[in-house]
Amino acid sequence: MREFAVDGDFVNVSGHVVMLDHADSMTPPHISGCGAVVWDCAIVLSHFLTMPLGRSILSGKNVLELGAGTGLCGLTAARCG
Repeated sequence: MREFAVDGDFVNVSGHVVMLDHADSMTPPHISGCGAVVWDCAIVLSHFLTMPLGRSILSGKNVLELGAGTGLCGLTAARCG
């Protein structure tokens, strides 16, 4: 089983499926803002956090996520840390 997988609006993090309700690229910025988007970097960082090195970095740490779109990285850190 893959530790991290994206399938449309669903993200599987270590066996837990998260549904992300986010704006698409056609939603005007004044409606969606920057917090309604799953940024590409959030997907990359979340994938890294599920890997052994990422998990070792999180081990025993408290994580505070600020200004991070839909919160995918924080959800992933909570699941892996």
